[in-house]
Order: sequence, then C-alpha cells, then structure tokens
Amino acid sequence: MAQVESRINLLKERVAKAQVEEERVRQALELSRNAYVALVQKRTDLQIELASSQNSLAQVIAPAYPIYEKVAPKRALLLALAVFLGLVLGVMAAFVAEALRPPRAEAAG
Repeated sequence: MAQVESRINLLKERVAKAQVEEERVRQALELSRNAYVALVQKRTDLQIELASSQNSLAQVIAPAYPIYEKVAPKRALLLALAVFLGLVLGVMAAFVAEALRPPRAEAAG
C-alpha cells in the first residue's frame, strides 16, 4: 500500500511539473504569436509604403481584409423588386399602346 501511495505522490508531482511546463510553453507560444502578428503587420505597412513611394499611378490607401461572413443574394428583396418592376413596365406598356392606337370614330361623333 505504501508503494502505491508513493507512486501516486510521484505521479502527482510529475503532473504538477508538467502543468507548470505546459503553462510556460503556452505563454511562450502566446508571446511568439503576438510577435508574429506584429511582424506581419509591419511587413504589410512596409509593402504599402514601398508601393506608395514608387512612381506609380495606383496607390494603396489601405490593405484589403478578407470577409468571413457568408455573402448571399437577398431572395425576398429581389423577388419584390422583380414584381414591382414587372408591374411598372406593364402599366407603361399599356399607356404606350393606348397612346399609339388611332382614335375611335365613336369619340368624334
């Protein structure tokens, strides 16, 4: 029983050391990640500055950023717009057809 308890205590110590080491590695990873992001931003800024310093017709005002949201057509809005436009064009066609039709003889008499 004493051997099992000593083995458990030894394993507890190893787990505690591993947790401390894990936290140290996690902090080092976070520092490295922050340094990487800063370097990427600095590189982008330098590329923009280099492009703007050259005698070119186009200038980069701000870098493009990717959009992570889904982009989809608004089907209900498109359907409503199509129905409205169809009605307007139909009414306009009726007015044009009425205007181009010759006058009736009954209206004159």
